[in-house]
Amino acid sequence: MPSITYYQYTRLSDSLERNLMRDALSCGEPFSIVDMAKSVFATSKSVFSKIKAGVISYMDFCSEVSMLMAEVRARNGYYTSPQWENRDVRPGTGLA
Repeated sequence: MPSITYYQYTRLSDSLERNLMRDALSCGEPFSIVDMAKSVFATSKSVFSKIKAGVISYMDFCSEVSMLMAEVRARNGYYTSPQWENRDVRPGTGLA
């Protein structure tokens, strides 16, 4: 049978359906659940390690931005609030 087209009103005979199922099931590759589980585990391990590296990089970036913003606030003497009135602040510490 060279080609089969779909037509909703077509009904397969039992022998034709049996031949199609036999052909479809006989040409499959060998399947092992253990091998599949190992493959899935290795792939998920790789994906999770990359996600973990991305989260760590993002947290490092946020920490660095926070530290730089604190340093900029400490160096800037133009704030009007009483906590920033002392202009003898050591850069990076926020302490007088």
